Amino acid sequence: MLYFSELKEVAVIDQNDVYIGVVADMVFRCVSTAPVTKILVRQLSGVQLLLPVSAIIKISQVIRIQTEIEPTILEENELFIGKNITDQQIIDISGSKIVRVNDVVLVQTPGLHITGVDVGILGILRWFGIEDIFCKAARIFHHPINPRFLSWADVAPLELARGRVMMRKQETNLKKLNPEDLADHLDKTNIRNVRRILGLLDESYAAEVINNLNPSFQTALFKSFPADKSAKVLSLLDPDEAVDIILTLDRHARSRILSLFESEKHDQIAKLIALSHTPIGDIISIEFTSVAADATVRQVKAILSQELESQVESSNVYVTNQTNQLVGVFNLHELLAHSEDTQVYKFMVQNLVVIHLSTPKEIAWKKMVKYKFGYLPVVDGEKKMVGVVRWFDTVDEKLQN
Repeated sequence: MLYFSELKEVAVIDQNDVYIGVVADMVFRCVSTAPVTKILVRQLSGVQLLLPVSAIIKISQVIRIQTEIEPTILEENELFIGKNITDQQIIDISGSKIVRVNDVVLVQTPGLHITGVDVGILGILRWFGIEDIFCKAARIFHHPINPRFLSWADVAPLELARGRVMMRKQETNLKKLNPEDLADHLDKTNIRNVRRILGLLDESYAAEVINNLNPSFQTALFKSFPADKSAKVLSLLDPDEAVDIILTLDRHARSRILSLFESEKHDQIAKLIALSHTPIGDIISIEFTSVAADATVRQVKAILSQELESQVESSNVYVTNQTNQLVGVFNLHELLAHSEDTQVYKFMVQNLVVIHLSTPKEIAWKKMVKYKFGYLPVVDGEKKMVGVVRWFDTVDEKLQN
């Protein structure tokens, strides 16, 4: 058994011991047997040659190839192992988690074929050449590390190469994944991939995942759904969560979706939508601290030392990008845990719970109860932060009503 990490950067010489270059990558054909068809050799000059794997005579400490082999080209249905497969993410259903391809397993049978992918820590250690040392140390302390492989039969390489989540079969065990974890992963992909994965889930679980997606994906999804599907998914959510999504749609789409709800659900949703016309501005506080994403811990401490006396009641510091859009948040405990020169984008929380200027006060209160937050940031239509809503203000509103 061979590993791609062991072959990458290995010297390539010909039958006359003439140095050709080093292995930069390897090419395989996207079929069930996944044969390795070519090797990409990088010469000292930087020029790269794509050579047929049939030219290989022997693989050992170096790769010896036949003399005077003509370079070839990439053909249809061929992919690079390093460029297209390693470091990509997979939803491993049997393990009920999202994992990363750390290495690719090869076998000579004869010829070279891919048999699986390594998704364990050993696949990472192998790249640094410390796998054996680490395993020996682990055995000494009676904590042996077991390899973790996924069979190539469960891999969809074309999907993976296109930046899509790859499934280990379409089984109901996918429900073992926490919907928040799956949503967090899908937020990092694209809308086509989100729709594809949601199509594999039952309706109630899909609704939970959708509820945890970022607002831009939620809006894009419901704009692409027919009205009956939108109504069906939204009927599975809590009314306040459903309304927050509906409010991102245009008036015509809202009306069509509302007409498809059952009477009780329709009345609940309609009431909350009506509440959205009540401005939330009278309970917004403009006393909050925000910093740039590239600000350092030292700079944030200097800002806080100037502001603490006059305003900040919350331990949260909000992070904005160059266009003043809200992109993250961190608390003072997290700030103190990092070195002075660390930039805040490296440790800020990016998956924010926010409310909008159009969010009903009832929903703001429910979100605070649900997530146990004392403060929620308020953003406008351009995702720029305009203030915060405080827990005790929402409680006052509840008591008055």
